[in-house]
Amino acid sequence: MIYHNENENGEFLNRNFSEYHYLSEIVKHLSSQLDDTFHLYIIHDNYIRKIHCRQNVINVAIHIGNEVEFSDKNYEYFNFIFRFYLEEECDYKKIFPINIGYNSSGKAKKFEFSSTIKIQERVNDVFFIGNKKCRPEFYNSLHKYSKKYNITFTDGFREGHDISDYRALLGNSKICLVPSGVSPETFRYTEAFASGCIVVTTQKLKSWFYQDSPAIFINSWSDFTEQFVESILNSNLDKLYEDNLNYYHNKLSPKANSEYIINVLKNSENIKHPKRIGLLIVFRRRLKKRFTKLFLLKRKFLSYLYKFLLKGNVRKSKFL
Repeated sequence: MIYHNENENGEFLNRNFSEYHYLSEIVKHLSSQLDDTFHLYIIHDNYIRKIHCRQNVINVAIHIGNEVEFSDKNYEYFNFIFRFYLEEECDYKKIFPINIGYNSSGKAKKFEFSSTIKIQERVNDVFFIGNKKCRPEFYNSLHKYSKKYNITFTDGFREGHDISDYRALLGNSKICLVPSGVSPETFRYTEAFASGCIVVTTQKLKSWFYQDSPAIFINSWSDFTEQFVESILNSNLDKLYEDNLNYYHNKLSPKANSEYIINVLKNSENIKHPKRIGLLIVFRRRLKKRFTKLFLLKRKFLSYLYKFLLKGNVRKSKFL
């Protein structure tokens, strides 16, 4: 596999992006499984370099960000798009959803979430730290439990603990609360499962990676009570812990999402006609160039004609 739009450091994405390490693991796995017929690009708003359209090449894009308003800018240049967020906009023919993964918070070194502490031995019964501004219902229902449980509210994204401290706290917690943020899809969902936590959340998405989720789904955050917490802590925590880790490895991990991408690419009808999109785009570009030239020639001709007629009128007026 060949990937494009590298930056000046030879990287496919700047390291300060939250998705960097999760995505780098996906790219690494894809590179080991796909041949050079496949060309991979990363799309993030305007972060995309020149797109190469060639015959017998399959252009694949991974679209990160774009969590609020759906944008299909540059989609016409690709055979397949795998995107974070907005699963409802995916047609499962050309556009497919993948998990957003965990947040490496701009750390340059290798970074992932995990924990070696057995769930029964963890210090925090309930853990959450995050932005309250985009979660009013969650804040109104939960802030009264801040003293009893390890629940902390901040005023913005990345305004809590250092990512290493956050990972340690998460790995020492039994239950992790996962409310929606700006989007229903959050990094916290993957981070909590990777750490073996019991996840409590309100919204089950229709994406393939939410199937068989062992999360505890509640109708409203007002359903969260001390009795609710006790009922979870009195259940079979060891089994929940194993189920959570298995779910992470099978549905949420970089490897699981890489294998999903590979499965789509190798089983799609579009794979049988890799030259179609390249030929179509080349034809469109050539047609656009020709129309542009014709338009410029027409404008130039009209300009000369206007000057000629104007000059004729001036001459005619001299004899009147």
